[in-house]
Amino acid sequence: MADQAKAARALTEIYLSLDEKHREAVRPIILGRFKDILASAEGSWRRFCDSMRFIRPATPEIQSARRDFEPHADEFKHTLREFVMMADRPNELA
Repeated sequence: MADQAKAARALTEIYLSLDEKHREAVRPIILGRFKDILASAEGSWRRFCDSMRFIRPATPEIQSARRDFEPHADEFKHTLREFVMMADRPNELA
C-alpha cells in the first residue's frame, strides 16, 4: 500500500499545482487513476490478509503488525473511496 499512497500523493500534488483550466482538462484522467489506486489498495490488503491464513500459528509479531497496520490501511482506503465519490460529483473538485 505504500506504492499506492505515493501514487495518490503525487497525483494530488500534480492536480493542485494546475490552474483551473488545466484541472478540468485532466480531471477525468486523475479520477480514473484514483479509482485504479483504490482497487489496487483493496487488492493489496486482501492479498495480505489471505497470506496471513497460511501462517499457522501466527506469531505474536505478525498478529501485532496486522493490528497496528489495519487501522491505517482502512483509513487510506476510506479516504480514497470518499475522494473518488466526491470527484464523481460535478464541480466538487473545482
